[in-house]
Amino acid sequence: MTSLDPSPMLPHATPPAPASSKTRRWMPWAIATAILLVIGSIALALGAVMNAAAPARDPSGDPLVVGDPGFHHAAILECADPCFDEADIAATVLSDATLDALGLTQHDSPWGTNNATTPAKALRATTASWAADDGAPDACVFVLGTSPSVVDLESDQGLQDPIEFTGEHAASNSSSTLDQSIRIFPDTASAMGYMSRLNYQVAGCDEISTGSPAERQTAQVTAAPQLGLPEDVASVGWVRTGETGPQWRAYVFDMQRGNLIVRTSLSTDGSISELDFRAFVEKYAIQFASIAPAG
Repeated sequence: MTSLDPSPMLPHATPPAPASSKTRRWMPWAIATAILLVIGSIALALGAVMNAAAPARDPSGDPLVVGDPGFHHAAILECADPCFDEADIAATVLSDATLDALGLTQHDSPWGTNNATTPAKALRATTASWAADDGAPDACVFVLGTSPSVVDLESDQGLQDPIEFTGEHAASNSSSTLDQSIRIFPDTASAMGYMSRLNYQVAGCDEISTGSPAERQTAQVTAAPQLGLPEDVASVGWVRTGETGPQWRAYVFDMQRGNLIVRTSLSTDGSISELDFRAFVEKYAIQFASIAPAG
């Protein structure tokens, strides 16, 4: 019997090359990185959900200070009028150490960052913003201003007085922001007249509202109780309170000495209390009162 020829030998397949040691070294790192990315994504998603669900800080737990509101009158400063000029602005600037003590450690716009302005320009900017946001009533337009600009255009004669922005400072988490600016009047009498009109305006403004009909927001305005101040420093202040966001809790004081008026305003979510801010302003008033007038 004839035997069949065996089938021809098939060529051996080339065995796969073993993975290099370099490839084996990076694979665990790639896997670990992928796992960390997944975990990070989950953590970010959970954080976003928690932040969305967490209520904003409620400043209503910080009750307003009770006391006699209104114009804190000052003794007439004995000096050659005008008592102060632009060379005295440097002495009004708050120190970083004083601000840090209030928790305002982020000094975003120190003196010199912003250009000087005038009451006329400041009022135009404020009223334009007010109108764009459908602010009401118009008699309360002064409430959101950050500088001692014109209260009443018809009666104010100092439309071109210089106004300097001497600083904007914030808490590290930006939940509280303090602005300060100073206006130089031509004489003490006009500065005192401004304070009297401002006091009248504050007394006549109880509530403001802004925003579109679908997103209308309201805030209450109350005259701030008088501060404990040096005898030659006058003050008028107000408090703004509302329901939504840090911009709806604010404390504002205009202080006058001679022909200078300085505005100090704080917007906060309640992390800085009204009591702490008042103590801060009273301490600043001592610095303000120490500036030596001319003559």
